Amino acid sequence: MEDISIKPPYGSISAFKNFLDLLDRITVDKVTKEFVRNYKLTSEKNEYKLIKGLQFLGLIDDNGDATEKLRELQLEGKLEENLNKVIREAYKEIFEKVNLEKASKETIINSLMTYYQMRKGTAREGTRIFAYLCQRAGIPLSDELQAEGKPRERISKRKTTKQPRVSKEGKPPKALEIDLEGMHEIRLGNDIIIYLRKGDKEFRKKLAERVKTLIDFYVEGL
Repeated sequence: MEDISIKPPYGSISAFKNFLDLLDRITVDKVTKEFVRNYKLTSEKNEYKLIKGLQFLGLIDDNGDATEKLRELQLEGKLEENLNKVIREAYKEIFEKVNLEKASKETIINSLMTYYQMRKGTAREGTRIFAYLCQRAGIPLSDELQAEGKPRERISKRKTTKQPRVSKEGKPPKALEIDLEGMHEIRLGNDIIIYLRKGDKEFRKKLAERVKTLIDFYVEGL
């Protein structure tokens, strides 16, 4: 059995997807936290998981330097072929004892816990990454494992602009029309303009009380 001090990859599938995609664009000689951040491969909390996962796969050494295996992945048109070899060697115990074309995700979870002493939570994450890497390497899997290895896309909620209400006839409501001829205009500098409906003294007193209530609400910020 391989040295299990470094666990199989776990965490975010997208981190490993982004790394493999990057190999098609640039030559990677060293992987550090700074490298991961510069290329935005994953979130800060998953940086360590990505780097340790690449070490387990034998793609980088303890210092983050690229190994011969990583250099072979970067050969033109050789990613799938050479990744296949990398995955089969790194997960040797699983390939020796599990028929992946018939295996359930529970089988892989239990295998990671048994052969690599992973905890259940990390083994679940590790199963998703294992399934993804196998698919990327062209390794046949059961339907259940294929589904498990698909990257999960985040759905962002976008703010929508409220549309004006539409009447039953399909037309937007008309703007409120005010007859200013029947109103008193009260101005207080440039900040306040109030229009109050004309009426007798009793009516004006009642209206003034209502206005006072509105002003109190305004002061309280309601």
